[in-house]
Amino acid sequence: MFSPRWSPDGRYIAALSDNSTKLFLYDFEKAGWKQVSLPTLPKPGYLGWPAWSHDSRSLYAINNQNVLKVRVSEGLVETVASIGEFEMTGPFGWRWFGVTPDEQIVVLRDRGVHEAYALDLEYR
Repeated sequence: MFSPRWSPDGRYIAALSDNSTKLFLYDFEKAGWKQVSLPTLPKPGYLGWPAWSHDSRSLYAINNQNVLKVRVSEGLVETVASIGEFEMTGPFGWRWFGVTPDEQIVVLRDRGVHEAYALDLEYR
C-alpha cells in the first residue's frame, strides 16, 4: 500500500495500491481491507493525494484532471471538480491536493518562487 491516510474519526485508513491505480479502505470495526469501486476513469491509472473530509464521511482523490469524492458509507463515487487544463506539476514536479474543513478543493501548483495565484474551480 502507498500514501496511507487515517480518517479523522479513527475508523478507517485509506491507501493507494503501490502503482497508484486502486484505492483501498481499511475498516477497523470490520478488521479488513476493501477496494473502492471507481468509475471508468478518463485516463486509466493514476490516483493521488487522498484527503479526508473533516467528518470522515467522504474521501477525496485526484485522478488526472478530475477530483473524485467517495462517500464512504454508500460507496458512491462522483466527480466533484474538474481541474481542466490547469497543469498541476511545476518545473520540479511538485504538486499537492487537499480539502479544507468546509470541503473546498485546494490544489498547489509550483511554478517557481516569484508569483502566487488563487483559482476558483467550477464545482459540480
